[in-house]
Amino acid sequence: MLGGIIVLAILGYFIWKKTEKVKADNLPVATRRLCYLPIVQFIFCVFFCSISFAFDGNLPKDEINQFIEDHEFVGDLSSALLGLDLTADQVTMYMLTESLHSKATYILIGSFIMMLVQIVGSSRTKLDKLVIEVIAAVHTICVFYIGNLLGEAFQFMLNQIGTIKLINAISEDTSSSMWGVVAIWIVPFHYLYHYVLEKYYTQSVQENEISE
Repeated sequence: MLGGIIVLAILGYFIWKKTEKVKADNLPVATRRLCYLPIVQFIFCVFFCSISFAFDGNLPKDEINQFIEDHEFVGDLSSALLGLDLTADQVTMYMLTESLHSKATYILIGSFIMMLVQIVGSSRTKLDKLVIEVIAAVHTICVFYIGNLLGEAFQFMLNQIGTIKLINAISEDTSSSMWGVVAIWIVPFHYLYHYVLEKYYTQSVQENEISE
């Protein structure tokens, strides 16, 4: 947690300095700056989706899983007496994997379309600045969504291993979701993106007024 706070502080300071530079710089904003965030979003989406497609859903099995498969009555006794199911739920794993692949396909296509809309719509000022920022926010949410689905599928796969089931049964679950922490980290980039768009659109309006 402390490490995350330190990284966030360093990242926030870096983005703040870049934002101040954008505000103070009298030179026109380079069009390529409008591409940074959309391209980074798409790269992360491709990364998560590629791992999702490579996820085949086959559960790894240890000695406990194999023992339970060979001696089903032990698994039945464990479920009845201890309430602990040591069998691996392969069917649910396959269903999660199929859903993951399907959603990854749609999100990857959507991410590519949103990247193009953000770049083309902003660079030619065809779309309102607010619309571009909303699309960027949706783009980020989609990236985190597929990343979270991938994490849940991987966590479910690990929890089906017999040894992990026993560890979870005798110890408290102290795991915490990193969704909120990572989401906070992306806020500074949207903050910088906002000021780059604002300055670019302001300059475009001024150029149009001068040309008229």
